[in-house]
Amino acid sequence: MLNYLWVINPVHKDAIRSIELWISFTHRNKTLPSKALEFLAECKGLRHLDLRIDFDRSTCEMTRIYGRKTFAVSGKLLAKIREWDALRQIKGLLYFDLRIVSEESNIFGVGWTPGAEDRYRQLKEDLRNALLKE
Repeated sequence: MLNYLWVINPVHKDAIRSIELWISFTHRNKTLPSKALEFLAECKGLRHLDLRIDFDRSTCEMTRIYGRKTFAVSGKLLAKIREWDALRQIKGLLYFDLRIVSEESNIFGVGWTPGAEDRYRQLKEDLRNALLKE
């Protein structure tokens, strides 16, 4: 997406109203794509942002509960997302959604570690409070 954003004529940047951004964290890529969000912060017409963050097994902590594998995104990575300056620079949104997805959650018998979904929900709420117009 970053390559696409850089070739948009600056005159048309403000015409962007809605973006769905997918970010994928893997053992090879654990950096936040701040450049893309810095660009979006310059889009004065942006009102709708859907942020989907995909995590693979290497970025999750695995535990076993009654023999069943469960996963949770590391608290360190969640804190990084919560304090992500480039994301917080986006102003004027009317709608924001955050979806945290794990490749593991699509495999039968594997789910989120108890409490993980509550942490993700709280992160989403904190970011929504910081980003949405009042």
